[in-house]
Amino acid sequence: MSALDGAIEAGDLVWQQMYSPTDPEWASTLEERIEHGRFYGDRTQMRVVRIYRDGIDGPCRQVGKDGMHPLSGKPLPAHTEHYITCVPGSENDRDHYSSTDNNWCVLELATEDGALF
Repeated sequence: MSALDGAIEAGDLVWQQMYSPTDPEWASTLEERIEHGRFYGDRTQMRVVRIYRDGIDGPCRQVGKDGMHPLSGKPLPAHTEHYITCVPGSENDRDHYSSTDNNWCVLELATEDGALF
């Protein structure tokens, strides 16, 4: 089970694999990144702290006042979820903290054999 099928919740222990947000291109879907892109960092075991859903939990928090992504200066690709994770066993949620989006990151439950890895 993975975030791709909506099975991940806050508190879950997961394997996190990030993909390059610019390879194959900035506006690529997660499926395109999995098929044609490249890994961005190592597969890492993390604990999900929070899942922020655009339009449900409020407006997208990952854009600047101008509506553009602060690192690329481009509009944020279409996506709906932002994952906030931390290293399991960390003393607080800010230790070894990671924030990423569902269009360039795959989370899979760590208690099950993953289909993608």
